[in-house]
Amino acid sequence: MTKHSTSCRPSGRLFPRIFQAAFASLFAFALSAGLGAAEAVRKDYDLPAATASAALKQFSTQSGEQLIYSADAVAGVTTQAVKGRLTAREALDRLVAGTELTVQQDERTGALAVTRKTPVESKPAPAPKAAANGDEGPSC
Repeated sequence: MTKHSTSCRPSGRLFPRIFQAAFASLFAFALSAGLGAAEAVRKDYDLPAATASAALKQFSTQSGEQLIYSADAVAGVTTQAVKGRLTAREALDRLVAGTELTVQQDERTGALAVTRKTPVESKPAPAPKAAANGDEGPSC
């Protein structure tokens, strides 16, 4: 009598194929979700000109974005009015346009920060020019 062994377990190759297909599907889904998140969403903004502190709080409420800024850095600044269907970055750039404030965005996280522009360093004074009458001074 010959014995035949049968197994109820799937073959050793079936499991890795299922695992690979599931992993590939999850990877594709994660990649497409990440690409969708990279697209800037446009929203309607209606922000009146105001003190920077008040305007930035209102911007955060309307945009749903969190901002990083120092109350000291934005003190004494009045922002522009912004109205229209814009991305958060466009709205924020328009809000601070013409002020001493600037917007930076972290490339990796997308986080937005508002800071005061640094004063332009003074350039050294130009060297005095030679006399225009051709007199080059004493000659030896």
